[in-house]
Amino acid sequence: MGFAIPIALIAIAGCGLREYPPRIPEEALPGAELLTPGNNDSYRHPAWSPDGRYLAYEYAPFITGPIGDPAVGNRDIYVMDLASKDTLRLTESEAEDRAPAWSPDGSRILFVQEEGRLMWVSPNGSEQQELFQCPRTCGEPSWSPDGSQIAFDLVLDDGVQIWVVASDGTGLRQVTTVYKEAGDPTWSPDGSQLAYWAGEPGGYRGLVKTDLASGEETPLWGDIFPANPQWSPDGMRILYSDVFEPNVGLYIVDTIGTAPFRLLPSELPFDVLDAAWSPDGARIAFAYGNASSASHLYILDLEKLAERTPSAP
Repeated sequence: MGFAIPIALIAIAGCGLREYPPRIPEEALPGAELLTPGNNDSYRHPAWSPDGRYLAYEYAPFITGPIGDPAVGNRDIYVMDLASKDTLRLTESEAEDRAPAWSPDGSRILFVQEEGRLMWVSPNGSEQQELFQCPRTCGEPSWSPDGSQIAFDLVLDDGVQIWVVASDGTGLRQVTTVYKEAGDPTWSPDGSQLAYWAGEPGGYRGLVKTDLASGEETPLWGDIFPANPQWSPDGMRILYSDVFEPNVGLYIVDTIGTAPFRLLPSELPFDVLDAAWSPDGARIAFAYGNASSASHLYILDLEKLAERTPSAP
């Protein structure tokens, strides 16, 4: 797969804007590599290719708002070659395209368009199709390990819950029922369980997992505000972000529900967003910045982190 760096990215990276947010110092986070240009643009939702060679992500440029205020422009899906850092733009429309998710066989990248449609695009951008028209707002999709099903959260009149649809867009069914709200599903590596956040509207949330055969929902950890949980490739741990005080940070919790371990230092001044395991579990890609404005993509090498931080998992 050969890529060419988009001209728009080159121009923006070279326009002399102050780097925002400031990059994470090496001493603060050993093993962290900055992937994206130090500018004011927004890079979010990194998703690894199954072979670990590429990252899909959403990108929105820095723009000036209607009253001269800084703002973020339209979001589209891109792919980066991690060896060369070359990038390829996959979507280009007036619609907001976000939250890419790479299929297990590597042939398709699923994404959400304008909150109401699940779409897919080929990794070279040559083909794009609608997979599923959501009745209302649909959230970030997650492929089952065998590629036959897709889980996502769906907002309906009675709240947000986890639903599953076949990879051809048929057979929509609801998975979660116990909690008033549930979202951000992630599959266990064997495909037998889903993990997600759940809770009451306006209150604390917790991490919960569901056995898909029995339908049993089991709490893992409560009194937190977890976002974007990600099951580890070995099935032993779940990665998640917490963006509410006093627990802002990136955490790992094991699947039997012991206390979460804070992976990144608490003194980082901006939020860690959208973290994702590499296919071999050795690295974590994440966005760092402000959820509503500028953010950059990093890759964290867990072995290098452990060398400098002995307590790291």
